[in-house]
Amino acid sequence: MTAPGISRRITLREALGRLRWEAEQGRLDLRRYAPEYVRWGQGPPLVFVHGLGDTWPSFVQVMALLAPEFECIGYNQPRGSGDRASLRNYRHDHLVEDLVHVLDCFGHKSATLVAHSFGTSIALAALHRHPERFQRAVVIGAFVRRPLRPRERTLAWLGRYLPGSLALLPGREQLMKRSHGKAFAEREPEVLRHFLKRTALPRCRAMSHWAFTLDRLDLAPILPQVHRPVLVVGGEWDPLTPPIMQQQLFTSLPQAALLILDRCGHFPMYTHPEALADAVRRFNHTPPCASPNFAALGFLDAAVKIDPASVTASGAEARRAADRQAERLASLPVCTASENGSSRSPN
Repeated sequence: MTAPGISRRITLREALGRLRWEAEQGRLDLRRYAPEYVRWGQGPPLVFVHGLGDTWPSFVQVMALLAPEFECIGYNQPRGSGDRASLRNYRHDHLVEDLVHVLDCFGHKSATLVAHSFGTSIALAALHRHPERFQRAVVIGAFVRRPLRPRERTLAWLGRYLPGSLALLPGREQLMKRSHGKAFAEREPEVLRHFLKRTALPRCRAMSHWAFTLDRLDLAPILPQVHRPVLVVGGEWDPLTPPIMQQQLFTSLPQAALLILDRCGHFPMYTHPEALADAVRRFNHTPPCASPNFAALGFLDAAVKIDPASVTASGAEARRAADRQAERLASLPVCTASENGSSRSPN
């Protein structure tokens, strides 16, 4: 099997320009609400599921890199403002049903999921409940359980009573820059501005509702029954779902591989889109395998840090970096999840 190529570096300006010219955008009519959506590219379908406090354009750079080979579909989670969603009785299992309805709207019998943060809980639940519809998943910043921290719980409680969007919260931008800005250092400045703009759009009450949903979630009971391949992606510097959470998830899944990106935080789709696109592409080019040992797929050495420099260079430099990376991977031991969910770590 020939390995997929390395993504060239993409700029946010190029991705947004191509989005306007190449992609179809509109609004879906689902049973519970009417979300905005994007459909971009042709090929096997990838459905992107965004995280808490974000929207589908968070994936725009990754979609731009994958659209030549895949049909990239993104949609917004219910916000309760302008989308007909009534959040009061909205539960997590409704979000899983919404994901199935999205697939139905585009006439697809099955798809691969690419999910981030809170969206990974939707993706993993969908793999468990509807394995016939979802073949595999890439879960970014994922977790088994992520209870709110005391300060987060206080903010979520206050959000119930605040009108308007997250942009109105005092000191929000400074807090986001302090928590996540380091990982944006190697991107053009407009990427950080785009990130701050997109993550300010959700309504405070919607954010509060889904934050308390997150606080109650525990995926541990269903994970041993998820018998679809899962690529678990984390960031070395992630302050919200640190790599130990991805390791815990990795060892809980029957078929999984683990990829931790160097110098990466909680939002690799903004800061490391090339590395993420390459991981998604290679993951989707691996053949189906009945073995619960994901290493048999020949995808990658799990629990190995992959230097994003190897996928953001260009030309001859990229080829040399890729060769060095391949040699590094070949020399490292494999860490895989076994059938009973235990793990073997590198010596």
